Amino acid sequence: MNRQLHYCRQGYRAEKLGEYLLSDFAAITSVARPDDFGIDCYCALLSQKALCDYVGKIFGVQIKSGKGAKLVIGGSRSNKPGREAWKEHEVHWLLHLNIPFFLAIVHQPTGTLRLYSTSRIWWLRWLIGRPYKIILKPGKDPNPKVDFQSREWFDSVEKTNHCEDIHDGREWVVPLGKPIIEVSKNTNNSHSVTEEIRKVINWWVSLEQENQLYQSLSIPFCWECKAWETNTLPGEQARVPLYFGNPTKGQNIDTILKALQSGIIALAYNFLLQEDARISSLKEIINLSKNEKFDTALLEQWIQKAQQKNCN
Repeated sequence: MNRQLHYCRQGYRAEKLGEYLLSDFAAITSVARPDDFGIDCYCALLSQKALCDYVGKIFGVQIKSGKGAKLVIGGSRSNKPGREAWKEHEVHWLLHLNIPFFLAIVHQPTGTLRLYSTSRIWWLRWLIGRPYKIILKPGKDPNPKVDFQSREWFDSVEKTNHCEDIHDGREWVVPLGKPIIEVSKNTNNSHSVTEEIRKVINWWVSLEQENQLYQSLSIPFCWECKAWETNTLPGEQARVPLYFGNPTKGQNIDTILKALQSGIIALAYNFLLQEDARISSLKEIINLSKNEKFDTALLEQWIQKAQQKNCN
């Protein structure tokens, strides 16, 4: 009872150091070890007004330490290629997150924390679908010689036999690029410096909130940050839209139309209330959706009501 594994204690100390450094910018809620399913702490961004701190956007952080630290998701419990051995739950968790998720790398000797965005995981979700294994690698960039719609944009190697309708059998390296922020125990924590770093984190959290909205609606789209500098607020020009498609007939169509349904009907209702003639242009949506899973009855009713009002 008078001993414990050294690396476990060092890992715990690294987590606490990471939480301490993040607490300059966010309110931290630690996750107890028995409840740790991939997120070490939840952070609520802070803003200061007069004598008070106010909480804002919430995000999750996984904290790692050590040289060459990375986050490994998926793979198998054994060399068997079947579903039973594959850690499918890990892959599904990462590619269906509903909270902005960041990877923090702590260097204990210097008391330094580097925070990385994981937004490039959506490329795997939409272009690869069911990757066998995922490695989130800080400091690495995508292949600059190929287009993002190419499967060579990220590095991958075959690790096991491809299992039809289960996984692709490949290990994918997600290049996280440079850190979005880097802070240490010696960082100047003046109000202006702290506020600038908060703005940087807020920008990246907002980007991820948008991406996760599209993901939750099953819309094959995400925002990619083209270029950024550590501890510097990216401009709006840095946001690049990435659209994904599938040549298989019918693939994605139903889910995209379903995602649009509520917005289109709400738009029609507001056109109707405001007597806006543009409501008639929504007829094309009805024609587009005749053979799809789109409830157009209410939309048709409002368009007819608007036309009758115009006739009168």
